[in-house]
Amino acid sequence: MRNLFYIIALLFCQSSFCQEYVFDNFYEFQGDCNIAVVMINSQNNTYYFTCRKGSETIWGYLNDYKENIIHNYEVINFENGIQFNYINSTKIKPSKWLYFEENMQYDVTNEIIDSTKTKSIIVKNQVNKRGKKKYRGKVELVYYKNNDVFPSKLIPLFGHHFFDNRNLSFIDNKLPQKITYNYTNGTELTCNLIKKLKINTTLKITKEQINYKQ
Repeated sequence: MRNLFYIIALLFCQSSFCQEYVFDNFYEFQGDCNIAVVMINSQNNTYYFTCRKGSETIWGYLNDYKENIIHNYEVINFENGIQFNYINSTKIKPSKWLYFEENMQYDVTNEIIDSTKTKSIIVKNQVNKRGKKKYRGKVELVYYKNNDVFPSKLIPLFGHHFFDNRNLSFIDNKLPQKITYNYTNGTELTCNLIKKLKINTTLKITKEQINYKQ
C-alpha cells in the first residue's frame, strides 16, 4: 500500500455537481486486522476511507455517515501512485450504523507502559439480571504519548463484532500504535501501525455517475 499519498485524481467527477471528500491523514496497519489502510479528515468525522486486502484485489470503501452511503472501489497500487476504480454505491439505513447488544458492559482500565507509551484495556462482559458478569473478551490499545487524532468509532473495524457502537465514548480519539482483540474462543487478532502520513487528498464523486448496488 506504499505511496498512497500520491493520489492525483479519482476520475469520477465530470458533471456540474460533485461531493468532495477531503483527507488529511493516512494510516497503514499490518497484521491480522481487517483494515490495511485508513484515510481520515481530522476536522470532519462524518466520513472516512478504508482499504481491505482480498486474495488478489485491494478493496476500498468510502463511508459517509452524513449521507448514509458507502462508495465501493477497487484500489490498484502502482509504483508512483494509486488508482481508484469506482464499482458501485450502497445506500444504508441510519439504523444500520448502530450495532446493539443487550446487557453488554465495557470496563476500561488504563496503564502506563513507560515514558512514551500508555495502554487501555477494554474488557467486554455480559451482565445478567442479577448483575453477574460473564467475560466476553477484551481489546488492548497501545498509544504513544502524542496528539495524533484517530476517531474512536473506527476501532471496531479492526475486529469482528466486538463493540457496541453506542458505547464508544469511553475510547479516546487517539491514534493506536497497536490493537489486540482477544475473543473467548481463543482467537487473537493483532494490528500494528506501520505508517502515518500527512496528506492533502480530495476524492470527488458526481451525483450523475453514482451506480447504486441493487
